[in-house]
Amino acid sequence: MSDTETMPRRLDREPAPPAGVVDDQLADQLLARAQAEGVELLGPDGLLAQVTRAVLERALGEELAVHLGYDCEDRWHRVELLA
Repeated sequence: MSDTETMPRRLDREPAPPAGVVDDQLADQLLARAQAEGVELLGPDGLLAQVTRAVLERALGEELAVHLGYDCEDRWHRVELLA
């Protein structure tokens, strides 16, 4: 590459990444609900902890279901395995 050539800017080559799942509207709804219910933003029982816990529990449950081949809450599979 010579001194006169310029590198194309990244924005010129690649499309912008897609918007995140949590947009401003969803964040505003969560914050408004937390404020209306008197929930703190931080702390062990705060909004951030509740959202983190809910997302992690669901993600781990899905991972376990994929690993086992069935949903852990499915009682029929548990009965069949015990029989």
